[in-house]
Amino acid sequence: MEDLEKEPLSLWRRVIRSPVYPLLRLQLFLCGFHWIEVEGTPAPREVAPVMVANHTTVSDPVALFALNAASVVSREENGAMPVIGGILKSLQTLFVNRAGTPEERLAVKEAMLRRATDDRMPRLLVFPEATCTNGRAVITFKLGPFAPLLPVQPVVVTYPLGGGFDPCWVNGGPGLFGVMLGLMLQVHNRMRVRYLDVVRPDPPAPGVAAGSNAHAAAFARKTQVLMAEAMGVPTTEHSFLDVILSGKALKLKYPAGAIAPGLAAFRGILDVDAASTSAILEAFVAADRDRDGCLTVAEWCSFFEERAAGRFSPADAVAHREQLESVFVMLDESEDGLLDFREFLVGLSVLSGRAKAEPAVLYRTLFRALAGTSRGALDREAFASVARRAFPESDPADAAAAFDVARGEAGVVDEEAFVRYLTVRAEVADAYRDALLDLGTSPKAAPEKTGPPSRSAKVAPAPLE
Repeated sequence: MEDLEKEPLSLWRRVIRSPVYPLLRLQLFLCGFHWIEVEGTPAPREVAPVMVANHTTVSDPVALFALNAASVVSREENGAMPVIGGILKSLQTLFVNRAGTPEERLAVKEAMLRRATDDRMPRLLVFPEATCTNGRAVITFKLGPFAPLLPVQPVVVTYPLGGGFDPCWVNGGPGLFGVMLGLMLQVHNRMRVRYLDVVRPDPPAPGVAAGSNAHAAAFARKTQVLMAEAMGVPTTEHSFLDVILSGKALKLKYPAGAIAPGLAAFRGILDVDAASTSAILEAFVAADRDRDGCLTVAEWCSFFEERAAGRFSPADAVAHREQLESVFVMLDESEDGLLDFREFLVGLSVLSGRAKAEPAVLYRTLFRALAGTSRGALDREAFASVARRAFPESDPADAAAAFDVARGEAGVVDEEAFVRYLTVRAEVADAYRDALLDLGTSPKAAPEKTGPPSRSAKVAPAPLE
């Protein structure tokens, strides 16, 4: 069987598929799009092998399929939908996991490059916003269609309303059935498709390597601005991940406007994805007791103390509380005594090691959080308290011995000694992070300790050389 994503269709398959395009146009007609206003001309495939368009609703790809006989890039969930999935596969759709791993995202870029450079395949149609928006702004583009640095033709699809039904398919609005029903209940719907001039990448800026992600990002930004100007709307740094978080907030019955962090601005410093940011959002919502969109120091401390309930001795619990208060002050960049979601996300990502930085930089940040604002070093008692919390099942003698392993020449664990300690024993870094901010265990699911303490989690197996 032919690989529909990599090889062109055989003649008999193309013959069987040929009715699909007029049937798609018929579907639009039945939804009230009796004619489509078209401005401009699509460029030949050899001039612009990739076509990029804004995405507002379900009828966008249907119209562009019918007008251009293109193959689209679509989320993999759509391939499993009844009827629609079969149609998409017949159009040689390239299915992608929008929240995939870095390896999966690299594979998608390579697949797009193969498609774009193979003249035997249909033209590639990509919606670089990777989600539907309300059309009032153009959000940050994903880099996939721009990574090959081949010419692209932007296409702008708009729906002049004139007081009629707004077909945008977004979080908080009508679902797929509601959008289709709303369109069919109107006598006529307007759709305008405008083909813009072909856009080519500029030479890389000084200091930017040709073909790098920064080069592709500049190309994407150039195209984003041109499309926004054609639509008469602004651009925004909000991204696909922001849309995911907004939808997650709505499911949690939390004000979506309180958590839009503009994740594209953190692309260069944080190593976050949909799964990790969703987990951090759930933690933020759980910590925000009064649901006002920000955390007080009391809410911050209570959240982490409850997760550690019963795991620390009274003395270690007091030390933990002091460190939590210190971290709150460190993360409160606005110095207003409150943490918004942006501060919460960035702070927890850095302290949990999800920042794009050298390990030593992350270890220094962790030490400053553990040492607090008033201390430049940890003495034996303070460090042993942290070690006991990091390895609660270890023998107390091991926690005390950890100080002798980690201390510097001054007889205390200062910043340099702590960095040196974790550099040699990087495998224990996560345990020390969890001793401060534990996001991995729900307080309801925390395992009960039974029997004698385990010695499997050794804190200080041998002295540093």
